[in-house]
Amino acid sequence: MNFKLDSQYRLNLAKGFLGEAQDNLKYQQYRSCVDNCQLSIENSAKAIIVYYFPLGKTHSPSEGLREILKEQELPNEVRLKIEEIIPIIGRHGFEEHILSDYGDEKTYTLPWDIFDEEAAKNSLDEAQLVVERTEEIVNIIDDLKFDF
Repeated sequence: MNFKLDSQYRLNLAKGFLGEAQDNLKYQQYRSCVDNCQLSIENSAKAIIVYYFPLGKTHSPSEGLREILKEQELPNEVRLKIEEIIPIIGRHGFEEHILSDYGDEKTYTLPWDIFDEEAAKNSLDEAQLVVERTEEIVNIIDDLKFDF
């Protein structure tokens, strides 16, 4: 297992989904935009987690980041950046994944009726921030772990 390659793979996934989300917003595909933002945010978090724990199958990785904060000694800069993105990651977890793919089955609301332009723009702004912070965090971790 190569943690650096695993992390870079996840970060590349996050950037790819972010690019698709940007295109989705441009073409007014709001549900798809939110869906791709959720995947971008999820993979960003996993790009950090993979350095410390094996990745489980989850669409809500904010708990993994909380565990890192609790169990790992981290530079203050990394700790602050993780603390900044945890609430965002929490807002874009499993529940949003289900809503953006299946809608609200209890109320028979289709996913296209749940997400509007404002939701898409907000998701995109948050996904961009999470990807930026993740890239900063990963660069710091790389320097710490691989700068022998």
